[in-house]
Amino acid sequence: MTYVINPDRTKPWNDLPELPIDKILYEDIDIYKQLGDSKAALARLQGRSIAIPNQAMLINSISLQEAKASSAIENIFTTDDELYKAYSENPASEPQGPTKEILNYRKALWIGYDHLKQHTFDENYFIKMYRTVSQFSDGIRNPIAQVYIKEGGSGPNAGTVFYTPPRGKGIIEAKLHNLLEWNCNNKMDIQLSCNIFFI
Repeated sequence: MTYVINPDRTKPWNDLPELPIDKILYEDIDIYKQLGDSKAALARLQGRSIAIPNQAMLINSISLQEAKASSAIENIFTTDDELYKAYSENPASEPQGPTKEILNYRKALWIGYDHLKQHTFDENYFIKMYRTVSQFSDGIRNPIAQVYIKEGGSGPNAGTVFYTPPRGKGIIEAKLHNLLEWNCNNKMDIQLSCNIFFI
């Protein structure tokens, strides 16, 4: 069985499959091998972290790299030099362009972490993350808003639509509800550390 993908990437993927996905798609020897390797790497990091004088430096570096990699999916690019320079500069000197958006993404990671320490994983969580990254004050996307994710760069496919998210009245809310319900009632026979892949 293969995972169903949107047959026409220029049209909203309103039939985005709901969770849980079929076990055949994740009960795979390669996934379980990677899970074992990941757990071993985390254990090594945890063991070595006590030798790091300032653990915040490591955590901040990881969150910046995560923000940079995730932003690249949205065609937001910057260099490591620009990113670390903007992060280390005086907050009064406002970063610009892609670097600013990536730093907002990093900020959202920490706001989300703080939110989950005090609240549940809920719709407000997503709205808070969106507002932090985008710096807009609206909430769930307007059902008639036309959003496309396009190929970045300067290659032959640059500007080509490769994903059109769901669109329409109540559709995004239903997809979020499915995710939240699955996350709260997840009975999948798989390590919890794999949940992040599905989310």
